[in-house]
Amino acid sequence: MCDMDSDDFEDLETSFDSMFLESDVDGGNIEEGVELKENLLDFLSDDNDRSEENDDDYVSEEEDNWIENIIRKNCFPFVNGSGLNIEKIEGHKDPIDFCKLFIDDDNMNLIVLETKRYVKIKSLNNAEISKLKNQIYNLNNELSNEKHVVETLEEQIDEMQKFLQEIPDISVTGTSNNKAAIVHKTLSKSNQEGKNDICPAKKFYSSKEDIQMLQAYEIIPFDNVNGGAWEQGFEITYNNEHILKEDKLQVFVVPHSHNDPGWWYTFENYFSIYTDNILTFANKYLHEFDDMRFIYAEMSFLELWWSRHSEEDRVKMKELIQNGHLEVTTGAWVMTDEANSHLFSIMTEMIEGHEFVNNVVGYKPSTHWSIDPFGLSPTLAYILKQANITNLVIHRVHYSVKKFLAQTRDLEFKWRQLWAGDDPKTDVFTHMFPFNSYDVPKTCGPDPGVCCQFDFRRLGTDGCREYNSVISPITDQNLEHKATILADQYRKKAQLYKTNVLLIPVGDDFRYPLESEWRDVRNNFAKLFPYINSRPEFNMEVKFGTLKDYFEASKLRQKDDIKVVSGDFFTYADRDDHYWSGYYTSRPFYKHMDRTVQHYVRTADILFSSWLWKHNSEGKSIEEFKGNEFYDMLIAARRHLSVFQHHDGVTGTAKNSVVMDYAKKMLTAIVNCQTIIKEASFALNELSPTIAEVDGKFTENNLPIRVVADNGKSLILFNPLPYSRKDIHCIFVKNPRTGVFTLDGKLVNQEIHPVIDMSTIQVTVVKGEFELCFEVEMLPFGFQSFELKEQTEVNNFVSVASNMKLDLHDGFEYKSLNIDTDIQLSNGKLSALVSARDGLLKSVSMGGKIETKIDLGFFTYKPRDKLQNWTSPHPNSVSGAYLFLPDGPAKPLEYKEAQVVHFRGQLRQKVVSKVSASIYLVHSIALDAEDSFLQLTNNVDIRSSHDFELAMKMKTDVKGDDFFSDLNSYQMIRRRRFKDKLPVQAHFFPMPSAAFIEDDVKRISLLGRQALGVASLEPGWLEVILDRRLSHDDDRGLQQGVEDNLQTESRFRLLIEPFVNGQKPKKESTVGFHSTASHHISLKMHSPIVSIFYNATQKSNPSQPSLLKSSLPCDVYSLVFRTMTGNSSYTNKNEPNGKALTSTPSFSAALVLQRFGVECGIESSLPEGTQCQHLKDSTFNLNEIFSMESTRFKQSSLTMLYVGEETESVELEPMELKSVKVEF
Repeated sequence: MCDMDSDDFEDLETSFDSMFLESDVDGGNIEEGVELKENLLDFLSDDNDRSEENDDDYVSEEEDNWIENIIRKNCFPFVNGSGLNIEKIEGHKDPIDFCKLFIDDDNMNLIVLETKRYVKIKSLNNAEISKLKNQIYNLNNELSNEKHVVETLEEQIDEMQKFLQEIPDISVTGTSNNKAAIVHKTLSKSNQEGKNDICPAKKFYSSKEDIQMLQAYEIIPFDNVNGGAWEQGFEITYNNEHILKEDKLQVFVVPHSHNDPGWWYTFENYFSIYTDNILTFANKYLHEFDDMRFIYAEMSFLELWWSRHSEEDRVKMKELIQNGHLEVTTGAWVMTDEANSHLFSIMTEMIEGHEFVNNVVGYKPSTHWSIDPFGLSPTLAYILKQANITNLVIHRVHYSVKKFLAQTRDLEFKWRQLWAGDDPKTDVFTHMFPFNSYDVPKTCGPDPGVCCQFDFRRLGTDGCREYNSVISPITDQNLEHKATILADQYRKKAQLYKTNVLLIPVGDDFRYPLESEWRDVRNNFAKLFPYINSRPEFNMEVKFGTLKDYFEASKLRQKDDIKVVSGDFFTYADRDDHYWSGYYTSRPFYKHMDRTVQHYVRTADILFSSWLWKHNSEGKSIEEFKGNEFYDMLIAARRHLSVFQHHDGVTGTAKNSVVMDYAKKMLTAIVNCQTIIKEASFALNELSPTIAEVDGKFTENNLPIRVVADNGKSLILFNPLPYSRKDIHCIFVKNPRTGVFTLDGKLVNQEIHPVIDMSTIQVTVVKGEFELCFEVEMLPFGFQSFELKEQTEVNNFVSVASNMKLDLHDGFEYKSLNIDTDIQLSNGKLSALVSARDGLLKSVSMGGKIETKIDLGFFTYKPRDKLQNWTSPHPNSVSGAYLFLPDGPAKPLEYKEAQVVHFRGQLRQKVVSKVSASIYLVHSIALDAEDSFLQLTNNVDIRSSHDFELAMKMKTDVKGDDFFSDLNSYQMIRRRRFKDKLPVQAHFFPMPSAAFIEDDVKRISLLGRQALGVASLEPGWLEVILDRRLSHDDDRGLQQGVEDNLQTESRFRLLIEPFVNGQKPKKESTVGFHSTASHHISLKMHSPIVSIFYNATQKSNPSQPSLLKSSLPCDVYSLVFRTMTGNSSYTNKNEPNGKALTSTPSFSAALVLQRFGVECGIESSLPEGTQCQHLKDSTFNLNEIFSMESTRFKQSSLTMLYVGEETESVELEPMELKSVKVEF
């Protein structure tokens, strides 16, 4: 053949030709494209040859020699006539003789050789094929990055050309007015203005990385091919001669014990049964065995151990931790869930753990250990990096993603934030486990049958029977064999990483509670290690170590080939099509309660700190502070919120009894915070303490019971946001003539609504109870005081219409609802059409502009049967607490009719509907007077159903596939559908607080007040799972279904925003940003105004302070403002096993500031009454925040582990979190 490429290269050339033709149509340079194509093809060809030459197991050197002598020949012309040469045929009568005229021995040998070579090429395993795909992928990625650079340069050139056109024709004479000086001056000004741009987030729609997970999903086949011993991977081999030439393989064997603060048993019961012994024996045997090491993560348990042990035990434990024999990893209160947890709660549990381990134990963690959360978020990576934790270990990632990264030895990478651009400052080194569990059989190497033989906890049992192997102690007789097979597993696992430094965890859930386990693990490995280390053919050094030991050794061998990865690791699957998207919604009642606790903890933190600051400003000592008696209550509230962030807490994946224990803890947190809010508010308003109620009464298994106020009550409101706000605030009163008056006797703008009871079959009106809604304007962190008194004349009743008769108070105007005419909710900014038949949304128009179709409805999913369409050799599972495995697409909720009520007032319009279905479902849509969004509320009880999941779905006229969901209420990540290779359940993602869909014209945002699962299964669709009731276990260890459902509320804000022409982010963006308005609407939902009802004395005159000088910049948020603990002491109690923690606050607080990334291509305005300006540059002046004077501010790491120099400002770029220590 002359000048011909292989079939693969022909296909590749065709693809490149197609690509460059398309590029040419778009105005690209076709000549440059052709040159680039040729260069890329040459590169791939050379790279392919190199990889073959370096693989001794692939083709022998002798077989491969012929390649080196091949020279491409030019085609030569035929000049003579064609046809058979008859003379050559004469004399050859046998067929074989005739054949040899055309095919001689040399030809035949070549055919045999090439056939063998072809077979070997075709038998390449999936790993080799994927390597080539990855090379193409990486090249593609680099091309994309270069394209981004070119586009940026083109934009700068355009700006420069415009600038040059605008320069006046000034004389060149003089030194300050010549053109060069003018250019320099104007460029300096231009650069400064660019820095002051209120929307600098526009620079960060993606990051420059080697592997982008969304793009990786495009090429991962998700084919689930059996890989042999490593079933979900591929066969791993190595060359015995090569390993002798490499650096010695350093192996760190790391004993660990993963302790869940609640799952099968409650937090306290787990401590009593397991963790107390685990830590006590660690404290014994790590002193006895000087060569042994141990790592431990959950500070909630360590603090409880600390409180129940002697000072002698604590001193010994401190020694172990400080000398590195026991490493505290992460140091957070729990190993937090990364799907449902809100940014504030993550920060709370992280600071709580770090404050304890730093103040009490005297240790600062530097590594992170996250082996059990069911999917992983880059938000945690960023928080940890800002806390100065620079090395991460993660585990639960989709098995196909692990295989994809393992094929190119990229299981260790630099994890970069989606919005970081090419700036490496967010990069954090990350190690990912390759196999599908963190127990011993799945961590020493690819063959669990071999690895299980070294799980010495199983000695004396048949614990390895599932792998067809037997475990036995190490003896002189079996030492050589055992060491050889163990070293082989270590070596094979090492092939998946680049540094020749290997991490081998040895542990599992609640391991090492027995003294025998400590002795067996140490003594058996102590026999293996010297033998392995002494054998030159192994070329290994094996020893016990910690994560810190591992990362320090790894760093010394790292080269510049560690890739940068961006994206998240949701949705997780551990096998087959078993996607863990069910827990995004499981136990939604408690997910909603979690946000209530969060709101109260944050508010109590703010008010307690302000109270303490006020006390200090009066020149009083800490011992004189009246709030000291409440500080332990505040600490308990923080810790109860923190423990629920555990990955079997907020996830809804614990046993029923444990869920109730979490609920009781959260209820205690709410009650504690209400007490602190009340006491601090009285002190700050200079009122005498008295009996008061805050908002309402909460229980652990019912919706809150609201306060119903009498005339004569006084009311204090507090705004927990650092911005001014104007709200329609509603309270409940007994008398329809009750009015809200300012302290100087003015009646505020208000209206009265009836209260209806939807819990009965027929909707009824609640007698003796009314909803009083009034307009209130609040300063940032500010108080407002009012009095509730009877009005002499009442003319503020709302009008009511319904499709059934209601027994209303005489003051309400009532009319029958025409079900054939849509209900309109309108306030001048927004107009919504709602069906009068069922009370469901049909469309929304913003400011009288084009109508947006929104067909809102409710749908149901049923779980599939265990045998349904199942072809895997493994047993199937069904939907449960963790897994979502539907039997097909969702079906509309069947209902016969709906009871609909329409309330129409000047301040609030609302439609409430109750559908007659197999479940209890009440849906409401509300529009306040000056709002540009709708308030959606669902009240759901599905206890009458069986194996049932309820979804709220919106089908809109948005075109295209642009769908984003949030990560931890911190950042928005692009999602994409892969319906050709992934099932429905793989397309659901966490929605801790928000999701939006958009096209070139508009964006539709759904902002949620609770964590739920979300999907966009078709263009223009957005659906959220509201609740799930499932009778079966899903085979993930819980051993029960989810049937403890409660009547549950879910709240949303629906916002429609048009894009400014041409300013929609590009399709290749991987991260999205809320508009400023969307940020603030969400904040108002998560941090509502707090109401304090009390009986005032005649001398009461609240001072109504505002704790801030003015609103913070619109894009800067005070995420955390919490008092830091001064001293903690554990005093003896008259209890058998207890000591009580007594903590004293310090005259200092942690202030965590968050700067939002803002989408500026959207036409929207801030909520009415919110007055603020965007931060003009990256410098935020700390002296302009608080109304009380501070002593000083100090720089700090994010969780206050490291406190630095005094400062007056903080540099805060979009998306950044920064902490400062405020000393009063």
